[in-house]
Amino acid sequence: MTDASNMTVTIDDAIRARPDLLAQVEEAQQYFDGEYADLPPNSEWTNPQIRWQYLPATEEVRTSFTETHPEQEDRTAHSVAIPVRYLADDFGRGSHVRALLRQVTRARSKVHSRRIDRLLLQMEEQENG
Repeated sequence: MTDASNMTVTIDDAIRARPDLLAQVEEAQQYFDGEYADLPPNSEWTNPQIRWQYLPATEEVRTSFTETHPEQEDRTAHSVAIPVRYLADDFGRGSHVRALLRQVTRARSKVHSRRIDRLLLQMEEQENG
């Protein structure tokens, strides 16, 4: 299990100004914490941060997640937006969180695949030595 206790959570003031929206975002964050905790543990990924931002022009909430890996030159960022009306629904909230987590797991898989490719190349070089 992945430890979500060291995650930095930021909810912007526009969301905090709307108690109904704040409650929905907090529920979504709780769901995210539970799903994130189910990811395989990986101490190489550090400094997880999630930001919830209200976009009034489109009536959406954008959720951005970033984390750091020593093999990445910069922070890995993921972002999805959901219309506010869907965030009020359990299914919509869950779909939103799962879409964000799919991006996280895909990025992690790519890093691991590159590492495996490098190891295989090293093994071939040693065999052909």
